[in-house]
Amino acid sequence: MDEKHSVYKKRFGGVLIDIYRIFVLFEVTNPSIQHAVKKLIVAGKRNGGKSEVQDIQEAIDTLERYKEMKEEDRKFYELNK
Repeated sequence: MDEKHSVYKKRFGGVLIDIYRIFVLFEVTNPSIQHAVKKLIVAGKRNGGKSEVQDIQEAIDTLERYKEMKEEDRKFYELNK
């Protein structure tokens, strides 16, 4: 298994799966959601020195921004009907 980004790869039933394949299979296309999911599945386990709590907080922050953007979009489309 390639060591590069191996934290995002796992063998399952003899098949190598990575987070990007999961995103494709589950049609997760929004980059904010992808970012948050990546933070959550490896919270505190990457080499960057961030704690589990820090990674989880960053995922929460990303999802809060996602919600803000959805509201901004809703308001924009309402104003431009």
